[in-house]
Amino acid sequence: MWVKVVRKNALPSDYKMYQLIDLSQGGISFKSLDINEFKRGDEFYILEIEKKVLAESIVGIVRYVEPIDKFGIDFKVGVEFQAKI
Repeated sequence: MWVKVVRKNALPSDYKMYQLIDLSQGGISFKSLDINEFKRGDEFYILEIEKKVLAESIVGIVRYVEPIDKFGIDFKVGVEFQAKI
């Protein structure tokens, strides 16, 4: 499964696709190959999940970035969905 995201200040065409690790009501986690690509507190829009375009994009906030395995090659990015007010 894949997730399509774009940075808040970027053009929609500047999106990136990431392998989805987990999906829940409160957030997602996905795989990144670069530990410096995301930092805690980064915000972005989630546009699509597994080829399903969302009617309204969801704002995600990075809560953590951690190695997936002992080799430190792949990283898990934990994202919380921002509550709508």
